[in-house]
Amino acid sequence: MSVGLIIAKKRREFGWSQTDLANKAGLKPPTISQYESGVRSPSYEALIKLSNAFGVTTDYLITGEEISETGL
Repeated sequence: MSVGLIIAKKRREFGWSQTDLANKAGLKPPTISQYESGVRSPSYEALIKLSNAFGVTTDYLITGEEISETGL
């Protein structure tokens, strides 16, 4: 699953609009739309902001899976 699809899936799980997510992450709504549609990939800084908004790791946003701290 692509990063954009993972972002969209997580956003829907929270019941947020793209504007809601943008406000929580400190990004602009068109940027969220571009990520979700695959037009643009988020920078590492944007991934950090998005992961903080969702309360997940950046690994989750990239892979769709939580990675344990021990790597096991």
